[in-house]
Amino acid sequence: MPRHWPTWAALALLRRCAYLSPRMLQRLGHGLGDLLYLLLPRRRREARINIALAFPKRTAQQQERLLRAHFRAFGSTILESSLAWWGDDQRLLPFAQFHGLEHLEAARAKGRGVILVSGHFAAFEIGGRLLNAHQPLTFMYKRQRRNPLFEAMVSRRREHYYRGAIPHDDLRAFMRALRRGEVCWMLPDQDFGQRASVFAPFMGIPAMTVITPARLAAATGAAVVPYVPRRLPQGRGYDIRILPELKQFPTGHDVRDATRINALLQSWARAMPAQYLWLHRRFKTRPAGQPSLYPERRRRR
Repeated sequence: MPRHWPTWAALALLRRCAYLSPRMLQRLGHGLGDLLYLLLPRRRREARINIALAFPKRTAQQQERLLRAHFRAFGSTILESSLAWWGDDQRLLPFAQFHGLEHLEAARAKGRGVILVSGHFAAFEIGGRLLNAHQPLTFMYKRQRRNPLFEAMVSRRREHYYRGAIPHDDLRAFMRALRRGEVCWMLPDQDFGQRASVFAPFMGIPAMTVITPARLAAATGAAVVPYVPRRLPQGRGYDIRILPELKQFPTGHDVRDATRINALLQSWARAMPAQYLWLHRRFKTRPAGQPSLYPERRRRR
């Protein structure tokens, strides 16, 4: 259908990017990010609000510089997706620096499933692909319902490389994978509304946070292992860091468990602020009686 032609064109161009080096993709991504900064005013406003909320002590000029740097990091993320979806493992692995793989191996040695917890950082797509080359992963992802063509393509590529790709609302399939002893990767840092979520602090602000990691760990006995990918500057590659299994988790207290996960994500976001996904409306759902933090979006016809 003609309405899908722009998506086909974008995917064809992205497919060609898989032949470029990470250094070149990062350079081109900065240019793409500068362009998106100009073309996406609504996203720019929402990201500016998030940065102001998360870093209130920074001056307006410092916040604006961070906003620009974030768009450049986001532009690189888009182009790096070509490597994650079409790149060759043997070509990609030399660009990866792994730290803490022994923590993942120790969790697996206990004979249980593993919930690998991360966040929406700039290198999350390529980082997952690189880690999957060492340890096959089952990936939980959010469907792209607004663009069925893009959703079909992304799902197909992820299913090609990962052991499994499970939509975030299919918890039964995710639970079955954990009970089979698989390593299942999820990113629990998006606001999905009040269903199976609680308010927990993130960057000092009450944020609606899913309780899925704790509930799945309690139901299956799976270990919860934090993991964070970081894009290195000047195209030098990617730092893949795995932390030790969380001890005394879950506690059975939803807010306490969600707060612990958010504290991890917050520490990583403060360490590499330009690489966290500030474009997402992380604080969309507000506690009762509190006004929205974002301008109202126009409804699509």
